[in-house]
Amino acid sequence: VFGMPFLASKDVASCFILDMLPSMPVNSRVFDFAEYLLEYYIFDTSTFPPSQWAFPGTDSARTTNACESFHSSFSKNFYCDNPNIFLFLDAIKDSQITSQATINSFNSSKRIRRGKQKKNKTHLENCLEKYNNCEIS
Repeated sequence: VFGMPFLASKDVASCFILDMLPSMPVNSRVFDFAEYLLEYYIFDTSTFPPSQWAFPGTDSARTTNACESFHSSFSKNFYCDNPNIFLFLDAIKDSQITSQATINSFNSSKRIRRGKQKKNKTHLENCLEKYNNCEIS
């Protein structure tokens, strides 16, 4: 399931139905999870169709918790439920500056990657190449 976002959107349904469902363990919880995925993610008529989340390649940043991450970091600025309005506005301004710096770093032609990120990107590129050459399924 975790590799499906790296497939072309047109391949998601066939991969899930032909490769994953036959090897699925016989378990009611696994069956419920498979039904959930089919209803919400696998088909073009699903709530979140593959065209929204599946695309081959390793160049884009992928995350599933951007909102949670923002909320967690933003809420660390406050020590009570009703902060002073000026402290709140300062936190919003700081957040804007940080966001703008992040956007600018993504727009620059040269991105700095950590060693682990480079290793993961190389591994994903190798797997995608093997998949495209029909060496793996």
